[in-house]
Amino acid sequence: MNTYVIGMDGGGSHTRVTVADQNGKIVSYVQKNGCNRYHDTNAEQNVLEGIGAESAHDLNF
Repeated sequence: MNTYVIGMDGGGSHTRVTVADQNGKIVSYVQKNGCNRYHDTNAEQNVLEGIGAESAHDLNF
């Protein structure tokens, strides 16, 4: 079984998600709109897309 680490930088204008394998190799990077609900009404969706479907697609889950 492979181990992955997800790192997320979320703010008012961008949400960036990086996935790395257990050796630290970056295997996926996704950038979405902001995740601050006061700046973007789609904040929750941006986070879910960043860590969900898009990352899984890149990793062939």
